[in-house]
Order: sequence, then structure tokens, then C-alpha cells
Amino acid sequence: MIIKYLKSKNGVAIVAVMIFTVILLIFGATFLRLATTERIAADRNFYLNQSFYLAEAGAERTVAYLESLPAPPTGTLSFDPFGGWQSLDDAGFWRAVVDPNDNNPGSFLKRYTITAEGQAVTPAFTVTKIVEVELSRENFAQFIYFTNYEESASGQEIWFFNGDIIEGPVHSNDQINIYGSPTFMSLVTSTADSFNYYHGGPPQDNPDFQQGYQLGVTPIDMEKHKNLSTLEALSVSGGLKLTSDSKIQLNSSGTITYWLRTGGTWSNPTWGAPTTINIPSNGVVYVEGRVRVSGTLDGRLSIASESDIYISEDIVYSLPPTDPNCTDALGLIAANNIIVDKSSPAGGSLTIHATMMDFDGSFYVRNYDSIPVMGNLTVYGGIIQNRRGAVGTFYSYTGQRLSGYLKDYHYDTRVTDEPPPYFPTTGKYDRDSWEEQPAVWN
Repeated sequence: MIIKYLKSKNGVAIVAVMIFTVILLIFGATFLRLATTERIAADRNFYLNQSFYLAEAGAERTVAYLESLPAPPTGTLSFDPFGGWQSLDDAGFWRAVVDPNDNNPGSFLKRYTITAEGQAVTPAFTVTKIVEVELSRENFAQFIYFTNYEESASGQEIWFFNGDIIEGPVHSNDQINIYGSPTFMSLVTSTADSFNYYHGGPPQDNPDFQQGYQLGVTPIDMEKHKNLSTLEALSVSGGLKLTSDSKIQLNSSGTITYWLRTGGTWSNPTWGAPTTINIPSNGVVYVEGRVRVSGTLDGRLSIASESDIYISEDIVYSLPPTDPNCTDALGLIAANNIIVDKSSPAGGSLTIHATMMDFDGSFYVRNYDSIPVMGNLTVYGGIIQNRRGAVGTFYSYTGQRLSGYLKDYHYDTRVTDEPPPYFPTTGKYDRDSWEEQPAVWN
């Protein structure tokens, strides 16, 4: 009986071991299957991300290609700049197609759509990812304030000062000078690695960077993108070319009145008879000489001068630029300087609705250091200049204003997408939109 009992216990133990072994095998197979599934999922996710990065790399390389061209591509037919699939190290392949906007032939601000594909290939599958990027030619009008140099031709540092309000994007290819607490309402960028603070920095110098700042950025080459010759050619083909020093009055009726100087000096001129015309069909007026501009603009116009542009009275749009119904836009483009020439009455203000650019000079107030203390110099638009010009002076020890204007600069957001006619471009492209399409698995 004892022997039978022991045999029974052995049999139970064997059965238990077998059951436990089966359970272990089931769990092992399950874990192996889960591990395999997770590894496959991880592989798929890895190659999915890789195909996305390949597509992005293709899009960025295509943008760099467009920016390397001396001029934007013409025509409306799609094209592949690289001739098919390109490999990127061992990561996979990419290709890109550029589709010019159908309106490009009649538009100065060219737009393009890049469709870039990234493809990751494995023995088990191929995954393709597509991104679409819409581009527009970047324009200097995107800045409310731009300089190559933050000092005058004589080497005098020009300062952002207490009470200055600068609403839009600011960029300088130089170190920006700051006294006290000016307010910058949008992003500030500079190629320098620091700001030049008059008192060494906070607390006496405490600017309000409401959208932050970036230092050490890549310079923007204004010299490379001068376009006076283009504007002159446009003035004789759908525009207006004036062949001497001139005066232009903008009229709220959608017309302009101009006078040619027939004698005297610029400071004491003799003007010819006035001529009134509709705004030219392509919106370009080119002046071989100096020009004085004033009035109310109803329309879209760019006035270019081979010399200097003078402003002694308000220049405004028929509707305020903040009005959603406003479609007016004015560009003032000078080879040399844009000069504010209003110094009376004391305390008087001046308003300019325009995006202004000078290639070799400055935007400044004439006799800024000797005229009375004025009111606000209000600009809705932008000031793009080679060298920063002064609009007033202050006593450095107390900050008391001594002469000239207080800056009140506001960005006209409309000109980002609709700049004044044929306003100079930077050679770069804005990424207006970016869209990712679902992956394709094969």
C-alpha cells in the first residue's frame, strides 16, 4: 500500500510539472508574440518618422535651391529641380516638385508650392511621406524697421530711446543701441551677439521686448537686391517717368498731381505747370532727381527716386491702414535719403502712411539737432535704410529731449502679403503654410 501511494504522488507531480510547462510555453509564446509585435510597431514608427524627415529635408533643400537663384523661376509649369529621387546618406530617398502659382506672370510677389516626398525602404515594407509647403517671395516690406548700420555716416550712434514704440518686426545687420526703456512689440533680430546699452543694461536700460529677440542671426544683404533699374524700366512701360526734380501731390480721388522743377534751386524752386493723371496702371513712378511727396493716397503706388525723397506734410491713406477695408499701399524708394522736412510749429507732429526704403543713405529729420522739440513722428508701414538716421536729440545725463521728434512706429500687417508695387525683395522665401499628408505603406 505504501508503494502504491508513492506512485500516485509521483504521477500527480508529473502532471503538475507538465501543466506548469504548458503554461510557461503559452506565456512565453505570448510574450514572444507581443515582443515581436512591439518590435514591428517600433520599426514601422521609426521608418515612418524617417520618411517624414526625408520629406522635410527635400522641402528645405528645394527652398535653398530657389533662394540660390538670381531671380525667381518664371512660367507656371511644375518642375523638378533635382531630376528625380535623391538619396540622403543611408536614411532613404526624397524628391520634390515645384509648382509656380498661376498668377505669377502678372505678379511681382511670386508664390510657389513645393511637394516633397520622403521614402524609407526596408525588406518588409516601403513607407512614403509627403509634405506640401507654400512659399512667397520675402519682401523688405515685412519689416517695420531695418538697417545695415546703426550709426550715421559720421560714426554717430543712433539710439532707441525712452518712450519709443516700435510695433512691428525689427532687424539690423549691426548692434542695436538702446537708451532707457523703449518698447518693441514684435520680434527683434540682430547679427550682433549683444545690445549696446547706454548705461550698461538693467535697471537703467530696460527695454520691453514683448515678442523676444534673437541675436547672432544671418545678415540680410540689401545691396544685393537693389532694384532701381527694374523700377525705371517699369516706369516707361505702364508707369510714369519724371525727368527732373519733382513734386508729387497724392489725391484722394485716386489721381496724382505732379510738377517738374524748371528753375531755381531745390530749396527755392520754380515749378512748371501742374499735371494730374490717374495712378499708373502698374503703380510705378520713377523720378530722375529729387522728389517731394505729400497728400492722401487712394490706390497702390510706388515712387522711386534716383536721389532723395522729401516729406514735409502728412502722407496718409484714404482709409486708415487699420481699417479692414483699406487697400491703399505706398512705397517710397530712394537711392540716397528719405528726409523729413517739417520743423514747425514747435511740438507739431507728422504722420506717414508708407513703407520706405533707401539704398545708400538714411531716413532722417533735416536739422534734427537744431529744430524745436516736436511731437510724434508716426509711421504706419516701415523704415528700411542703409544707415540709421536721427530724428531728434536728448540730453544723455537726464534723458530730457532737446530737439526733434519722438518715434511712434506701427507695422502695417497688410503689406506682408500685399506689399507696395514692385517693392524690393530680400531674396528669401516666407513659408506661408505647411501641410503633412497621410503616410502610404507598400
